[in-house]
Amino acid sequence: MTVPNLRGYAAFAEMPVQPAELWRWLTEPALLLRWYAVAVQFDLRQGGRLVARFPDGVTAHARVMQQDPLRRLSFALDPAAGWPSAAVVNEDWIIDARPGKVMLRILGEGVPMTPAWAPWLRQQQSRWAVS
Repeated sequence: MTVPNLRGYAAFAEMPVQPAELWRWLTEPALLLRWYAVAVQFDLRQGGRLVARFPDGVTAHARVMQQDPLRRLSFALDPAAGWPSAAVVNEDWIIDARPGKVMLRILGEGVPMTPAWAPWLRQQQSRWAVS
């Protein structure tokens, strides 16, 4: 059996809020508009949809695969017109709460390891860059 050459991406940020407040910033469309995208539609239920349009004009569509309130959102990204080939890309938004610290971890996986996918991967990594 041949194992495909895949890669992922990750971003981490320590957040100055409690898990419940961070969950709201990740799940409420009005709050997502303040930091994530310029247009958002979000049905949080398992099987629901997230549609986000970013300032660069790119629109992303994803299906909610799993949601564990105050802890984790898992998405399957829908193939987009700009994708160089078929792929199954997943992304997890994880709230990691420990005493005195709340971290947001963004983990993506399933990006083909081909030169054609490098611009998409750079775009995704920059979208989650924390300044």
